[in-house]
Amino acid sequence: MHMKSLMHRTRTGELCLCIFLLLILCLVTGGMAAPAAEAAAETDFVISAAGELKQYKGSDPDVVIPAEVRVIDSSAFSGKQRLSSVVIPEGVTEIRGNAFYNCSALKEISFPQSLSVIGSQAFANCDAIETLDLPDGLRTIGENAFYDCDRLTALTVPDSVEEIAKGAFNSCEKLAEVSLGTGVRKLGNAAFSGCASLTAVHFSDGLVEIGNNAFTSCPIRELILPDSIRKMDVSAINSSGTSDPLKKSLVKVHWPVGLPVVTKSQFAGFQALAEVDLPEGVTEIGSSAFLGCPLLEDVSLPESLTAIGYQAFKSCPRLASIRLPQRLKLIDSNAFCDCDALGQLEIPDSVTEIGESAFNGCDALTNVVLGSGVRKIGISAFHNCSSLTDISLQEGIEEIGSNAFTFSPFRELILPDSVTKMPSGAICSNKPRDPIVNSLKRVHWPARMFTLTDSQFTGFQVLEEVEIPEGVTTIGTGAFHGCPALSRVELPNSVTEIRDKAFYSCASLAAVFFSDHLKTIGESAFYDCDRLLTVELPDSLASVGASAFSGCERLSSVSLGSGLRSIGTYAFNSCPQLTAIFFKEGLETVAANAFTNSPIAELDFPDSVITLTPSAINSGKNGDLLKSSLKRVHWPAGVRVIADSQFMDFTALEEIDIPATVTSIGASAFYRCSALNNVVIPDSVKTLGMRAFFQCTGLRTLTMPQRLNTAGSNAFEGCDSLTIQYS
Repeated sequence: MHMKSLMHRTRTGELCLCIFLLLILCLVTGGMAAPAAEAAAETDFVISAAGELKQYKGSDPDVVIPAEVRVIDSSAFSGKQRLSSVVIPEGVTEIRGNAFYNCSALKEISFPQSLSVIGSQAFANCDAIETLDLPDGLRTIGENAFYDCDRLTALTVPDSVEEIAKGAFNSCEKLAEVSLGTGVRKLGNAAFSGCASLTAVHFSDGLVEIGNNAFTSCPIRELILPDSIRKMDVSAINSSGTSDPLKKSLVKVHWPVGLPVVTKSQFAGFQALAEVDLPEGVTEIGSSAFLGCPLLEDVSLPESLTAIGYQAFKSCPRLASIRLPQRLKLIDSNAFCDCDALGQLEIPDSVTEIGESAFNGCDALTNVVLGSGVRKIGISAFHNCSSLTDISLQEGIEEIGSNAFTFSPFRELILPDSVTKMPSGAICSNKPRDPIVNSLKRVHWPARMFTLTDSQFTGFQVLEEVEIPEGVTTIGTGAFHGCPALSRVELPNSVTEIRDKAFYSCASLAAVFFSDHLKTIGESAFYDCDRLLTVELPDSLASVGASAFSGCERLSSVSLGSGLRSIGTYAFNSCPQLTAIFFKEGLETVAANAFTNSPIAELDFPDSVITLTPSAINSGKNGDLLKSSLKRVHWPAGVRVIADSQFMDFTALEEIDIPATVTSIGASAFYRCSALNNVVIPDSVKTLGMRAFFQCTGLRTLTMPQRLNTAGSNAFEGCDSLTIQYS
């Protein structure tokens, strides 16, 4: 028993010893295992002696970078698809290019305050990043640093950052709001381009440069650009594509005072832009700057502005009013063309030129006042302004371009005397549908436009009053052709010529006061002026053109001046109430049908006439009014032949005074002049044509030479009461 008990104790003790030794071995083994594991983790980081993290070899989703690291080198974590979070220790100053490129699961980043530089593409294509807490010591964000970080929603750039490089946040599709710190001086090209959710950007004063395409394809609603900006290309805001979301979203803009010129095409085609604030310091609005902004209603123009460029506000249909500053000099071509809502306009005295089509098609424009400094109004400047009835033009204007006022219903045009150049098409297009022909009632023509241009007011239906000042020398061809409301014309003494059809068919023209220096009246100049009552032609006048007063139905009296040398064909033809015409010595030529079909009672031709065309008096037509009205004629001494049939069938002719210079009386010269009662044929007459006084039934006495060289047959046949006396 004792022996068994002893053996049992011995075995129990051995077993306890084994267990004890095993425990000791486990403890020893466990204590050695911990250092071995720690050593394995450190080997995941390849760190240079200078503290540059060259590479991370591990695959853990959550990484704490060792404290001794000072720089995270290029591509150190590139392509680590499992990486979810990273803690970057204090002391790190730079994250180099592509350091975390394409870490698509990276969501959380803890940046140290020591960080100064984030390199190019450092976090590009990190699709899971939602927020960024950038440190206050950061200075530079490199090119494409956060390119295509699709889930990033908001961004605050600390005041320490000086530059956001090219494409830094390009294509961050969910980025909705950005706040830029006070230290940011430069935004690189395409810095925020393609941020499809970016609606708000908050700038700080201090920003100097915005690169090309910085905000293109971003649906930003408001851009309050800081006045510190000195450099910004047009493409920073406006891409060339018409589908750019920014063009459909931007509502309000403040332009920086640091950019004195609003760039060419800067906001062209911005569909939602309604309000623009241009501060003092801006001197020029570039070509097409706001072209085609359909909602633009409010634009504040600074007093510093001197030029509005080509098409600057063209096709802004809601721009209802605009106050032009007092320093403005140039309104360039098409500047406000098709601004349909623009109602009134006052051009300041500082403006010297209104460009071509500057206000063309401004349908609501009703009133325009031009300043005293305007020297030139360009081609089509106020063309097709369908409501424009009043325009005030100041002295000083020198040139008015073609179509400047066409298709605009002006009621009055007081053209300043300073104008020296204005083509005939400046006021009217000469098309019947031009509304000005049915609206213009009063015109003052400029004194330095010496010729009132051909066809200038042709067909103006309501033109009542024309003021032609001293200085004008010529009334052009057709100048007032077909102006039925024109009732009175007073020509200054400077006028020397009235050209063809100048007042043709002015049906209401009742009085014309001619210049004392007038020399010629052209063909049909006053043709068919139905209400013209009397005409008194000045002594200066040398010629009256063909049909000059033909068809003037109420013309009753005409006085011809002493300087008149010729009367053209049909000059006073078919004036059915013209009973009296008064000649003066000096007239030399009377052309065919000059007085035919007008009921003149007496023709006392001056002896100076040397050419009297036979048909000047006798048209040879039955029913000619002159044949039944003419009672007395003094034949001119300068015309030696009374032509064949000269007074044939002049049934009212009572007296003919034949001067002693006449040598021949033609055949049928006084045929059937039944009222003729006493005729003296002077001794100078050598030839008496056949039937010269045929059937002059009222002829009582006739004195004639004893001897004639030729006496035609039947010269006095039918003169039953005639007594012939020989001289």
